[in-house]
Amino acid sequence: MIKNYLKKTVYKLLKQLIMTKIYCEDLLLENIRTTAKHTAVYSIGNIAIKILGFMLLPLYTDKLSVGDFGTLGLLEVTAAFMVAVFGFRIPTAMMRWCANAKSPEEEKSVISTSILTLLAILGLYLVGSYFLRGTYSHLIFQRDDFIPFLTILFISVTFEIFNQIPFELIRFHQKSFLYTFLMFVRLGAMLGLNIYFIVFLNKGVYGIVLSAMISNALITLITIPYLLKQLTPKFNVTVLKEMLIYSYPLIFSQVSTMLLSMSDRYLLNHFSTREQVGLYTLAYKFATVINVFVLTSFQMGFLPIAYKMYDKPEAQRFFAKTLTYLVFITMITALGLSFFSREVIQLMAKNSDYWAAYTVIPIISLALVFKGVQWVISLGLHYVKKTKYNAMIVLISALVNIILNILLIPKYGIYGAAFTTLFSMIVMSILYHQIAQRHYPVRYEIGKLIAQIVLGVSLFLISLTFYNLPMLPNVLLKLLLVASYPFILYLFKFYEPIELDRMRGFWKKWKNPLTWASHLPELFKD
Repeated sequence: MIKNYLKKTVYKLLKQLIMTKIYCEDLLLENIRTTAKHTAVYSIGNIAIKILGFMLLPLYTDKLSVGDFGTLGLLEVTAAFMVAVFGFRIPTAMMRWCANAKSPEEEKSVISTSILTLLAILGLYLVGSYFLRGTYSHLIFQRDDFIPFLTILFISVTFEIFNQIPFELIRFHQKSFLYTFLMFVRLGAMLGLNIYFIVFLNKGVYGIVLSAMISNALITLITIPYLLKQLTPKFNVTVLKEMLIYSYPLIFSQVSTMLLSMSDRYLLNHFSTREQVGLYTLAYKFATVINVFVLTSFQMGFLPIAYKMYDKPEAQRFFAKTLTYLVFITMITALGLSFFSREVIQLMAKNSDYWAAYTVIPIISLALVFKGVQWVISLGLHYVKKTKYNAMIVLISALVNIILNILLIPKYGIYGAAFTTLFSMIVMSILYHQIAQRHYPVRYEIGKLIAQIVLGVSLFLISLTFYNLPMLPNVLLKLLLVASYPFILYLFKFYEPIELDRMRGFWKKWKNPLTWASHLPELFKD
């Protein structure tokens, strides 16, 4: 009797453990599905922006010289730097505190406090930038005739910084379709205004900057009604102090990040020529397909979910698998860009002076894969509010980047800048992993991450042997290499059994295009 009772008890316990494990795995995959869903929707808007960039490239390369394109690149990185710095990371802190709000009224108080604080900062920024616009012009371009460009740029930056508030709220409330709608509005405005100012008015780079300002202002006007619904007449000084303590280290981290990712353009302009800046800018625009199509869209869909589940029991495994899947997607995207960058640039850029840009796209693409790695790992420090380490890590990486750029750019030009970017991203990924693990340990699948990257680099090196083949066999062989990537990983037992089961189920459900319409509502359900 006792023996049978023990057998039944053990059997029940084992069954319960198995069912619990299955439930946890299903919950894990469900969270990943939710992240993927919102990432896919965000991707629509971000892909549209990237498509706009590709649509405008023939126009830019036809109407702008390589030197003018270099000027545009310098203005773009200047705008990005100012958006990162003068936003004071208030929108990021706002989303972090909204996640901890105990009631809708408390959440509205956080939002109101954030908006009023940011408006005060932007007022000071506008006044200061107006009086310093001549200094900026001389510092960046060694000339004073770019003051009108910078005046419009500063106004555009003001609108763009403020727009981070409604965009962060839309992300926090997981209204990915509304976000995508706003992206399409901005896209349409940018496209129409660029064509009008460049083709019909022949305004060149000035017209591009003016288009950005008007488009950003339009988004501000559209989102004001949405913001008004989120407000309450309550300014919370205590919350503001806590938010500033949280975001203060992130400001230095953001400055260091900008130096890390953008100092190469300024140093190329200083040590080389503006034409080299133009080539490097074009290469970066192509490589940042990874950033826009994968990383930015992923961040928008993933971050709100991550903040809500970082203290859950299944969080660590979720974060580990998410990073593995992210590297999988970014590596395939990087391979596609690296394999076909030469053909695409020659097709898009009518001016052959631009064609040399394709040679550094593979290096920058791999650097962006590591950018995705360090971003996911760095979130552990955000969860435990140890953001001071973010600033320290990025500052060290930025210093390494600047020193290597100064050493390599004078001798190797855009190649020195590209390899410096790659090395700096690797250094930052390693530092984040070493420090974040002490405060929020996650057992990332390091072996699988390295295997994916090594395989991707190996396939690219193999593709170089096709360089002198005619276009058709060249393209077909490269397509075969890209397609072989997941299957080679399978041979090395990369996938877990439950992942293979889900892949088989996915294939069974979606292999027939005639049934897609019936499955779409299920794919996008909350």
